[in-house]
Amino acid sequence: MPAIEPARLSREVQAVTLAFDRPAELVDRVLALFDFYADRVCARGLCVMRAPQRSFSAPLPVINSLRQALGREAAARPELAWDICRRLVVVGYHESYLLAAAVLEPQTGAVWQPGSRSGCVAGWRFVSAGFWPRAPGAVGGCDPQGFS
Repeated sequence: MPAIEPARLSREVQAVTLAFDRPAELVDRVLALFDFYADRVCARGLCVMRAPQRSFSAPLPVINSLRQALGREAAARPELAWDICRRLVVVGYHESYLLAAAVLEPQTGAVWQPGSRSGCVAGWRFVSAGFWPRAPGAVGGCDPQGFS
């Protein structure tokens, strides 16, 4: 995992958001960015916060920068949010689930917070009861019961 240079990370996040109108390309750019910053040294059981599903173990500044940028883009262009969310969930990484939530927050008023270990996004839970009735087909096959 390379050191995080704020200026470089900002440019990389901007490159991701430029693809917001092309969901498949956006997801490819997100995965490439997570792969670049992946922590390949974090052995199972030795890390304090380890997601039980597939994870890049990307550093929080990278995840948070992407969450904020994608949330802003989704608020400005809500017509693309559901498709991007679905694509992010389908790739099945812990970090992509977090970004999917960030994309939907402006559309649904849902808020993510650290919480229970139930549901398909372990370690996080929705605190908005109104989310799943608005989610078409329980986005990406996740079980909506785990989030209520």
